[in-house]
Amino acid sequence: MHGSVKAGAAIDLVGDNGLSRYQKLVVILCATIALLDGFDTQAIGFVAPVIAQEWAMPLAAFGPIFAVGLLGGLVGAVLFGLVADRYGRRITLLLTVALFALGSLVTPLATTGWELGFYRLVTGLGLGGAMPSIIALTSEYSPARMRTTLIVAMFCGFPLGAVVGAILSAPLIAHFGWESVFLLGGIVPILLLPILVLRMPESLGWLTARQNINAVNVILSRMGKPPVTIAALARADEQNLEGQGKTSIYALFTEGRLIGSLLIAGVFFVSLLLVFLMVSWIPAIAVESGLSVQKGVLAAAVLNITGIIGSLLIGAVSDRLGVYRIVGGAYLLGGAAVVLLALGAQPSSTIFLFCAVAGFFCIGAQMCVISIASQFYPVDIRATGVGWSMGMGRFGAIVGPLIGAALIGGTAGKSLFWIVSVLSILAGIGILILGLSMRRRK
Repeated sequence: MHGSVKAGAAIDLVGDNGLSRYQKLVVILCATIALLDGFDTQAIGFVAPVIAQEWAMPLAAFGPIFAVGLLGGLVGAVLFGLVADRYGRRITLLLTVALFALGSLVTPLATTGWELGFYRLVTGLGLGGAMPSIIALTSEYSPARMRTTLIVAMFCGFPLGAVVGAILSAPLIAHFGWESVFLLGGIVPILLLPILVLRMPESLGWLTARQNINAVNVILSRMGKPPVTIAALARADEQNLEGQGKTSIYALFTEGRLIGSLLIAGVFFVSLLLVFLMVSWIPAIAVESGLSVQKGVLAAAVLNITGIIGSLLIGAVSDRLGVYRIVGGAYLLGGAAVVLLALGAQPSSTIFLFCAVAGFFCIGAQMCVISIASQFYPVDIRATGVGWSMGMGRFGAIVGPLIGAALIGGTAGKSLFWIVSVLSILAGIGILILGLSMRRRK
């Protein structure tokens, strides 16, 4: 009866209605995974000074260890993005959450830098691999009129996880050792897995693309919506049928998507290089600038908290005035503001103001870039597109900590300010060019 339903029709149906409790549950579960991802991704930064002292390692030696974990994230994002489009978001999400939980649980077994790097690589595969699925699921269960806001709100879990880590790591390390930070980062996702098995649905768009209308109608009934009919789906978007069953990286560069995909990849590279340069090294650079370790951790918390506030405000305004101009403008404003800080007083006196400005504009805008990627690609290649974009971003995230390692020393604070300002301006220009390209394409 429903064999001719177009792919993506269920997404259009969701987009034309309000947000049900079931949809809220999906967003909350995805946000919880993002929180755990943020905690585990940045856990190594919180414990690095302690491990360095315990193992008699120079702090700069952690640059490659930071980088190899992010390399795992790069590979995981691209690989599991493809897996999610081919085999489903739900099963891919369960697999990747289990993988990063396992990686975190075995990290305390490390006794050398090489072992620590390997365990962070395994953890990174799961952390990066979970991202395309939670972004795609949030996008596909969100009403169109508030999609950017909900994607950004969901992804606020990532910096919130970093804030939680900053708050909990000091007492955990003091009472139970650095190993306890990773044990917590592994136990909590293990406890979450049964809830995901029972409550996390498959993507409506993915099910519809494979004409599994019975499963679609079961989910729609849980959302309090009527079952799918041919008449209700008459306005479905034709483009979501194209490429069905042909998931590949190549599809991202066909059908007029070449320029957009390259621009999105470039913006992700620059923006995540910028973010991970800051989140990985702000505590250490703050200490190098003459502040206490406690103030260094507090600076990292300020960076992430203002990033959350900025992302919510930028996302809400983007839904009203257009995501390209608002996100691009936020990057440009952030870059200009940081330039003024770089020209001003010594970093020790401006580090908290820098963290507030850079967090609000740069991290806030970066979380909105994720929404751009999720809305740019059609449903049949959405997780692949998001995974590719985040993979390129993770490549930038690998470069960021390595740059930070080179900055450790006399003028680290000033150098950081200038690098952040230039990268922010480049990201803003890229977003604005992408917006112009999309306008011409339409």
